[in-house]
Amino acid sequence: PPPPSPPPPSPPPPSLPPPGLPPPELPPPPLLPPDPPPPPSAPPHTPPPSLPPPPAAPFSVNSSDDFVDVLEKVHSGDYKGLPVMIGIEPGTFKVPTNSRRRRLDGVSQLCPSGSLTCLDNSSGVTTFAVQGAGMDVTFIEGVQDGRRARQLSLDTSERDLLSTGGLFQVLAGAPVVVFSDLTFNGSVDARAVFIEKANVRFERCRFVGFGSAYIDGGALRLRGGGTLDCVGCILENNAGRFGGALLVEDGTASLRASSLHSNEAWDLGGAIAVWERGVVGLSERSIIYGNNTVRAPVDGDNSSRSVYVHPGGTFEYTLPAPLGHWISAGRELSVASTESMDLEYPFQCAPGLIGDNDDVDSRAQSTPGCNGPCPKGFYCPAATAVAIICPAGSFCPIGSATPTPCNGGSYSNEEGLASGKQCKDCPLGAYCPEGATEPVDCRAGTAGKTTNLQGPEYCFNCIAPSTSDQGQSSCAICQADYFWVSNESKASPGDAECKACLPNAVCPQGTTYGDIKLDDGAWRFSERSFKVQTCLKRDGWSPCDGGTPNRTLQ
Repeated sequence: PPPPSPPPPSPPPPSLPPPGLPPPELPPPPLLPPDPPPPPSAPPHTPPPSLPPPPAAPFSVNSSDDFVDVLEKVHSGDYKGLPVMIGIEPGTFKVPTNSRRRRLDGVSQLCPSGSLTCLDNSSGVTTFAVQGAGMDVTFIEGVQDGRRARQLSLDTSERDLLSTGGLFQVLAGAPVVVFSDLTFNGSVDARAVFIEKANVRFERCRFVGFGSAYIDGGALRLRGGGTLDCVGCILENNAGRFGGALLVEDGTASLRASSLHSNEAWDLGGAIAVWERGVVGLSERSIIYGNNTVRAPVDGDNSSRSVYVHPGGTFEYTLPAPLGHWISAGRELSVASTESMDLEYPFQCAPGLIGDNDDVDSRAQSTPGCNGPCPKGFYCPAATAVAIICPAGSFCPIGSATPTPCNGGSYSNEEGLASGKQCKDCPLGAYCPEGATEPVDCRAGTAGKTTNLQGPEYCFNCIAPSTSDQGQSSCAICQADYFWVSNESKASPGDAECKACLPNAVCPQGTTYGDIKLDDGAWRFSERSFKVQTCLKRDGWSPCDGGTPNRTLQ
């Protein structure tokens, strides 16, 4: 092989600058290219737009026929998956219930064919709502075969069967059902709503006149694990065997800002009966009062328990209560598991106490003392939330349940007195019976000679011929045909001394010696003269024209 080629010669070393001169500047290093911009970040993930809710199926009805037509459409299945809202105008709407031919399937009741007021899973709607124009103007009644609904006959088996019926039935699988701003008008032997394994809400509804002695839960019955929610409801004048207005079995009922009154049960629970596994809760100042149980009177007065709680049932009340009321729990929640409530619940604040504080932390609604005694100058009957000012003619010490009248012989024309010492003495010439707001004048012919007279019988009877005008403190004038001489009567010191009227003169009541009225043709020397003279007459004319004071022609 050929010999390797010699290595290339090394480059010459750089020349050094001459001594004393600075070294030359080196050229700047080449610039590096800028960093490339970061790739754009991915846009944030935007969730897909939510699907719009299914369109509602609104209906507006203003007649019973319209209402029936809408109910038929709901039952037709044409609105599956949609919420249904029925708006009802003011008026009375009658709907057929066809409730006599119902049948039971185990413990659940089937909606019979053709029943327009029975709701289960057959319609497929998501919500069924009925909106009235107000409980005072919109009314719903049930009819059967052209008559108002009558659910019970004399047949006992039919009674048992139909005790689960109602003007409306809401059964397992039904949509959420809402009734609002209307009144359910009842009739004998009918219930308003039966609920089983379903959820129903009532807003500002009234239930009036439902039920009978054979129906359990006169207006509403809930069972089978369902729920019932009443907000601003009134249940009045309903009747039932157990629970005059409401029966709850194995379900939960909530009543908020509601009242139950004047209902009646034949056996137990004038207003409410709670059975085993049933829960009833009252809150937001709900109240129960004036209910009655016929066959279980308290002390024989036919005014029995308003709430019956069966063992295993629960009744609870959550404060605040209505003003003027209290519960006995000593805490916000009162629970009664196996007890019953008499007459009214929450309890009324006792007379003389005031319940004007519903602050839960103040305990004013969890003790029988409520918020303390009624303030002075006011009175507080039972269940008082606002003290009433003491009226004129009376006084009200602290803790007054009723006004105390001013004693006879005194009076008061002012409100808000706190003590009897503030009543005023009755003045002269008048009398003041107990509780007087103003003095009463002694009648004419009598005199109120002293203060603090208590009645007209205490006014002094004037001794004739002295007398008096109304409201006088003495008998200071004379009767007709007499004239006053002085106030030095011997018969009654301080009263008028009277003399018989002078001849040829007239003395009306109250005449004094100075204003005796002379007849025509008569005269006297002065108004103090008791002697009357007769003038001469010529041809029927006399220079004396009588009267008073004495006048003569010159």
